Parts: sequence; C-alpha cells; structure tokens
Amino acid sequence: MADVYIFVGPYIECLSRKIIWLEEHHPLDKEWAKLLDDHKRLDWAMPGGNPQTVRRGKKAMFQYCAVPLQSRRASRWPMLFGASSMDDGDSFDWRDVDPAAELAWFTKAYAMELELLGHIFPTAPAVRWGLLYWPGR
Repeated sequence: MADVYIFVGPYIECLSRKIIWLEEHHPLDKEWAKLLDDHKRLDWAMPGGNPQTVRRGKKAMFQYCAVPLQSRRASRWPMLFGASSMDDGDSFDWRDVDPAAELAWFTKAYAMELELLGHIFPTAPAVRWGLLYWPGR
C-alpha cells in the first residue's frame, strides 16, 4: 500500500455543498456505488473514502475527484503512482505531455461516467488537467 498517491493528468472534479451519498432505492444508487467501487476505470482521490472540503469563493464545498485507470497507448502511462513504490531513481520525462490531447481522450473515453455524474451532482462535473495527491488507504 502506498503512503501517498500522486496523479498528474486529466481528472473529473465534482463539487457539492453537501456530501453525496445516495439512499438505497434512489434511481441512481447502484450506478453511484459502482462508480465509487469500480477500481478498473476510475479511482477516487478521497482520503479515507471521504471527499475533501475545499473553498470556492466564500463557500465550503465537498470535492470529489476521480482519475482514470483505463489503459491506453501514451508516452507516459501510468499517470497514477503510489509514492512508496517510487525509488530515488524514478524520473519522468514531461517534454511530450500534451494536456489538450489527454483532456480530449479523457472526455471521450469517460463520456458515460461524466453523463452519470451530471445526473448525481447538483452541477455538471468539470474535466480538469493537473496534479492531485491523497493519502494511501
């Protein structure tokens, strides 16, 4: 198990003023549970399984961020690293990184998840590119 997870690349950010836990028998409860628990396509940057609290302007919001796990051909893969699995000799060549191409790939490859999250959260999910880190489980 990693001490900390580090991710660089495209990710989904969903914000809500309240924690999103769908009640059993909600029309989307099974799909939401599958999104949270399926570690084949997405992993969630939620320490201890809970969303982080962030500020957007004067509002405190719960932040849900999901990173892609789907394999693909790319100059740099994987994009998710467990810090305890990296040693002092690990280095990464960032010269060929193309954030626009990665965002286009991600938006297309995860269209179904983005649509579903748009029905679960009060605002549409944002597709972003950047660095995320969170404590290991």
